[in-house]
Amino acid sequence: MPEGFSPSFLWKEGIFETMRSEKRKIVALEEHVNRLFESAHSLSLPLGHSRNSLKRFLEKEVASTPYPDAYVRIAFVREEERSRLFLIVKEAKRYPSSFYEKGISIRTSPTRRNAIFAMDAQMKAKEYLNGLLSTLDGQSSKGSLEEIYLDSGGYVTEGRISNIFMVKGRALFTPPPFLGVLRGITRDQVIREAKRLKLVVQEEPFTRFNLYGAEEVFLTNTSMGAMPVVSVDERLIGDGHVGEVTKKMIQVFRQRKGD
Repeated sequence: MPEGFSPSFLWKEGIFETMRSEKRKIVALEEHVNRLFESAHSLSLPLGHSRNSLKRFLEKEVASTPYPDAYVRIAFVREEERSRLFLIVKEAKRYPSSFYEKGISIRTSPTRRNAIFAMDAQMKAKEYLNGLLSTLDGQSSKGSLEEIYLDSGGYVTEGRISNIFMVKGRALFTPPPFLGVLRGITRDQVIREAKRLKLVVQEEPFTRFNLYGAEEVFLTNTSMGAMPVVSVDERLIGDGHVGEVTKKMIQVFRQRKGD
């Protein structure tokens, strides 16, 4: 290896997690740390921390910031026989309330999702070319706030930074992990809440055609909670207003935040 050129520089070999803190407490810290260790294990990447020591480190760092609500991103990159830790903690930026009241527009991306046999979405690796290409595609589409990947077979998978759900009747649909979908922590919370509300939850493949015909669509991730979608590829979803199931999901996350 030439002097000054580490594997992390040449290949971006590393992993990351993005979290959110509320009142200086990281939301779902246990789940985020567990997923980080699973990603590290997949790459045979030594972190130099136990799960408990890493949780204590993150709790201490977040508690010492001036931000009651913060965006937290931790990354580990390989440096020869060890890994190097990078941490970003900055003030959380909330999405405008109008997004939740009126809904947003999204589009499907011409960039296809990485095949699961080439890159498993459960591993949150720093190699993010798929997301970068989708972002570049989205720059030419005015008014769209997220790009949704299709897989090579034309099935809906997930957003560039989010998971996606649709509602039809009393059923909630979301793409299954075997299509190359990250089991998002907020995604799992929504599934649990939907079952509590006696909704039928279906993790099964669906196409853009199915998405266009949905009664409701919403996105989820750590920062946005549940974000209503009223337009996909310039097609109105339902009646073009935020649906009742989506409103319930928004309220679940607002109550957790104390809004």
